[in-house]
Amino acid sequence: MQTYPQTPVKTGVLDQLIDTYQQLNQPDKVLDAATRLLQVDPNNMKAVFVSVYVKKTQCGKSLNASG
Repeated sequence: MQTYPQTPVKTGVLDQLIDTYQQLNQPDKVLDAATRLLQVDPNNMKAVFVSVYVKKTQCGKSLNASG
């Protein structure tokens, strides 16, 4: 994607990255891939859901840590 940033398969690659990072339990990278996918396809419901879910989880962790 770095060599050909306007490739028509970009959405598919980013979608696969989300799945891969979820399997590897790397929420920061999941959020990054979802954000990049939303930049390309703002109506992608999977990216919206994943983005909101990861952000909500991160907020819950910070609230639990602070009391």
